[in-house]
Amino acid sequence: MSNEGTKYSEKVSPGLKLRHGQFDVLVVGGPRVQDGFPSPGVRTLVQSCAEYGLTAGWIGGSELSAHGVLPRTGSGGIVIAQDSQGRLHRLAAKAVVKFSAEELMPDPFPGWISTGMLPLQTARRLKREALLSWSPSTVLLGTGNAALGFGILLLEAGVPEVICVETYAAWGDRRIAGWEVFRRRFESLGGKIIEGKPLSLRPLSAMLWEFRLQDAQGIRILEVARVVSAGPFRSQPQYRQYPPGSLLFEIASTAAATQSEDVWGWTVEEDRSRWVACKIVRALKADLSSEQRKKLESWTRTSRWKIRRHDRHFSDSLHLGYRGKWLDHASASMLKKSCGVPAELPPSQSVAVIECVEKITCSLCSDACPENAIRVDRESVLQLDPDRCTACGICVDVCPASIPILLEKGSEGVLPKLTVSLRGSQVAENGDFVTLVNRRGETMGSGRVLERPEKRLKFEIPEHLLWDARGIKRKKAIEGAEFRLSGEISASERAFIQLDGVKRLVRSKIPLSVALLEIGQGRPAEGLDCRDGSCGLCEVDVDGVKQLACRVITHTGMSVQVRSSGSDVQVPREEYLCPCKRVTETQVRERIRGSCLQSMDSLIAVTQVTQGRCQGQICLSALKRIAESEGIESQYWIDWRFPWTDWTIQ
Repeated sequence: MSNEGTKYSEKVSPGLKLRHGQFDVLVVGGPRVQDGFPSPGVRTLVQSCAEYGLTAGWIGGSELSAHGVLPRTGSGGIVIAQDSQGRLHRLAAKAVVKFSAEELMPDPFPGWISTGMLPLQTARRLKREALLSWSPSTVLLGTGNAALGFGILLLEAGVPEVICVETYAAWGDRRIAGWEVFRRRFESLGGKIIEGKPLSLRPLSAMLWEFRLQDAQGIRILEVARVVSAGPFRSQPQYRQYPPGSLLFEIASTAAATQSEDVWGWTVEEDRSRWVACKIVRALKADLSSEQRKKLESWTRTSRWKIRRHDRHFSDSLHLGYRGKWLDHASASMLKKSCGVPAELPPSQSVAVIECVEKITCSLCSDACPENAIRVDRESVLQLDPDRCTACGICVDVCPASIPILLEKGSEGVLPKLTVSLRGSQVAENGDFVTLVNRRGETMGSGRVLERPEKRLKFEIPEHLLWDARGIKRKKAIEGAEFRLSGEISASERAFIQLDGVKRLVRSKIPLSVALLEIGQGRPAEGLDCRDGSCGLCEVDVDGVKQLACRVITHTGMSVQVRSSGSDVQVPREEYLCPCKRVTETQVRERIRGSCLQSMDSLIAVTQVTQGRCQGQICLSALKRIAESEGIESQYWIDWRFPWTDWTIQ
């Protein structure tokens, strides 16, 4: 936490010692946003405020975590935090910005609270760290860039089938929320996108689930390893300020661990944070010089423009048309005339071809190009200068959607050559023949591998496939190339524990919650995998002491008793909206209509939804969507209830 220019003092209340501090601006990480904190948006906001002389700092992570915010009369608030040594801090600020976890949970359906359903944040972490099987099939609820990006990661790792389900399908002129380039990559790898409504999720075995959904064709029954809730499930405001004029803000923490993992989430968080910083500076700094005021106005205009362009792709929708497996004339002509495609391919020389036509807020290839051959203009139009391009292939490597390719036009007796990115489980050696696919993943023909530079694959293709072949058919892993069997765990990684009196083999030195999921003994509470203990649902007895499974590291000899009641949320038989309080969606709607409730605060007070052990981490996003459908304003409401977690002062 940054505390430059801030004075601390210690005051003693009966049985309670507090350290007091005063800030102009405090940025606070909410529950389940501890990983990677401070995020890019947090750093942008704090640095922007500090540049104008405001004392600013952030609270979050393992060293200093917030228990909640107490709004003050007028504006600002008081943050109660606790450091790693157990000391409490009372920090007052004129403006408070809360970075909250994304609203990733879907509307309730039978089985939605189970180990078969994982929020995207948890799924990403488990994909990186855990030995979980995602085969034979994984379903993602939502079609945003984050959902498509995670689906691409699974397909590249060899998962046989990945399906994205769009449950909203009302994104302006589009049917999906994500960019066309991510959709193109997802489908080229064999991913499927359907529109439907989840009906139920029930276990078939410890590692296999039956997922039912209703689509235009009827009821689909899928056998899946996991269902990942990724969203978005409705359009979201860029930021929230509630109450209005209070200088109490909330921004969704959308940035992933790396920018390439979710470029949209990374950039949109930065732009929203800069915009909120401008509003705070204007409210708190009245003595700006003319130069500072001019710079602030420039920041404000730029931030406003950047925020608006994030949603521009909804109105500038792009649909590629096909005649069979081939692009139709209009779509082929549109791609060839786009600014990222050279007007003519030079003979016997490779050049970059970037079929990125949609106006999106990504500039990774432009930023990485050492020759400045790629430029993204103010209108988000990508432009390629073929005269500057040296075909170095860096743009091929950095694009998360694998859109850039290198093309070399053939000549008499010489076939054209195509270079694409090589990721995940795709394997090919020099001289191998590979199956070529089009932009939708359909088989087009075969090509012969010529070279295999790092992260890339160069092969020759038939002349007539020059403008249609855009990749190779991926190899599907039988058991999933992304995980190992327990018998292959090295001796140094093994740990034998007593689980409910039964000896179990798990990996050592990992969170117990992850170990339970890996061996098929996880509970619904383990699905949140909050790591900061904020939900309080994963309570277990470890060697006779009550602890949270997400905070306990496995080791040989430990005795674990999984608690079967209290904090453990069982798979509900009904469509519980709030499993902690056992309240259904029907009951909530009846109370709204019968009591004429008009605000989120009154709705929560009457129904008790979100007031269980997890403080709404499971059900709050669904409750807000229900309230909005019943005419209660929830889009700009912020949950400032104290404390954020189940907390008792020692």
